[in-house]
Amino acid sequence: GTCTNFIITATDPAGPWSQPHVIEGAPGIDPDIFFDDDGKVWYVGTHPPHEKPNFAGEGEIWCQELDLDRWCLAGERHYLWRGACHGGVFAE
Repeated sequence: GTCTNFIITATDPAGPWSQPHVIEGAPGIDPDIFFDDDGKVWYVGTHPPHEKPNFAGEGEIWCQELDLDRWCLAGERHYLWRGACHGGVFAE
C-alpha cells in the first residue's frame, strides 16, 4: 500500500489544530521536518530505492525542501542514505 503523509499546525500545543495539510509526493513512513538556520524547511522521508535496489525491501532516506506557503515539496530531492546491513529493510 501507500502512505499519506500530512502536517497539522497549531499556535498552542493544546489546540485548536489545523486541518491536515497532505504532502503530495511524500511516500514512506516516519517522516520528519527540519528547520534550517537559513530559514528553509526540509521534509525528510523514506522510500524504496527507485533504481537498482541491492536487495528486496531495501530503504532509502531522502530530503526535499518544503514550501510552507503552499504545503508542497519544492526543488530537487536529495538522497541522504541508502540501505543497511544486507537484508535490513527499515531505513529509519
